[in-house]
Amino acid sequence: VDMAGNRSAARLVEWTMDYSSPQISFGLMTPSAGSSINSSELQVHVNATEPVTYSSSLDGVSLNQTSSPIQLSQLTEGTHILVLSAVDGAGNPANVIEHSFVVDFTAPLVQITSSQVSGQSNLTSNAFAFSSNEDVRFECSLNGSGYSQCVSPFAVSGLIEGTHVFQLRAVDGAGNSSSVASHTWTVDQTAPVVNVLGANPGGSLIKGSSIQVSFTSNDASAAYQCSLDGAAFGACASPVSYNALSEGSHSLQIRAFDVAQNTSVPATYSFTVDNVA
Repeated sequence: VDMAGNRSAARLVEWTMDYSSPQISFGLMTPSAGSSINSSELQVHVNATEPVTYSSSLDGVSLNQTSSPIQLSQLTEGTHILVLSAVDGAGNPANVIEHSFVVDFTAPLVQITSSQVSGQSNLTSNAFAFSSNEDVRFECSLNGSGYSQCVSPFAVSGLIEGTHVFQLRAVDGAGNSSSVASHTWTVDQTAPVVNVLGANPGGSLIKGSSIQVSFTSNDASAAYQCSLDGAAFGACASPVSYNALSEGSHSLQIRAFDVAQNTSVPATYSFTVDNVA
């Protein structure tokens, strides 16, 4: 109304009373929302129930980032705490949320602590025990096949003759992979062959009471056992000598063992001591 009594047109004024606090929560985190990461960068998306302005800090230091996503960079190895809060357009404060995580660039250590079989063996199975210096996921591979998750002890069976390679690696919670530990062994189920080369004195009929028999094997590393006239087998080497032999027939058996403990079929050398004129 002016001084002359003239009235203006009416004007409607509206406003909203907002006493409700917004709610915020963490969304997608890249590269990982895990408690451990092996990256110096982390992108954090934040969800809100209404438009808000964020306040953020990392390890107690303000980030001066007010919108989602929050970008973290140049992260150093160790523990970090990201704290987020927000206010809506009416100034209502949101809840406070925290994300604690560890930046870890250090690969775990892994070792094979024992194996059932080493070197050469005639067993078609093997078993391995292994460990790491931290909490990890173990992955195993046999003979170059793909790695798959495994636990200690780890057993393999149904192995064919030949050389085999077991490989082991560990992956920690941050995704760091250890160097590969390996164990190589050979399955050998082929028995050696033993051959008698000759005797001194030679022939199937000898005079005297002593004899010396020479023998060999197709496996240069083989060990030998000998048995005369059905006695228990005992360790021997070529040439083997026997003295004080009695008159009559004698039978010498020789068998060979390879490194894998395969046993040959015994070779037999028979002779007769005849000292009667």
